[in-house]
Amino acid sequence: ALEEVAARIETVGELHRLLSGAPGEDEDGIDLGRFLAKLCASLMETVSFAGDTVITHRDSGGCMVRADQATPVALIVSELVTNALKYAHPSGVAGRLQVSCRSVGSGLVVEVTDDGVGLSETFDPHTDGGLGFRVVRGLTRQLGAKLVYESGGLGLTVRLLLDSDEEHRVIPLWPDRG
Repeated sequence: ALEEVAARIETVGELHRLLSGAPGEDEDGIDLGRFLAKLCASLMETVSFAGDTVITHRDSGGCMVRADQATPVALIVSELVTNALKYAHPSGVAGRLQVSCRSVGSGLVVEVTDDGVGLSETFDPHTDGGLGFRVVRGLTRQLGAKLVYESGGLGLTVRLLLDSDEEHRVIPLWPDRG
């Protein structure tokens, strides 16, 4: 438990360092795609239990967020990546994680996808789970966003649906996975 708390504190410190020098920051906000790429690289360096798992980042461009949205989104992504590293491959084999960001209408879709075992059929990510899931749910509510979980025998995809305008409206899930 102390190791998990220490990892979260380290993540918050790293997020602060990343935000203070966030690439692509201007009067329109922060380029979330570039920021998440840097976050993924940082997580690969700092998470001791990542092993040989590979974290990749894909950005379709145009993923701008306000500075007040960047921290909660980064914390959500960090928690999702950490959970995937810990639980996607319980046998310890190396896996693959992909973090992506794309613009959809007036909002954004941030995805974290792994190639692991997925969630058990009895697990409800909207109510179950430990501290990590509670943190993700709380930050999602803070953003006025929505989480969508897609689990199967070949992994788990978690989508954070975020409206980037001032009204924090939830955007619909589009079938485009490209």
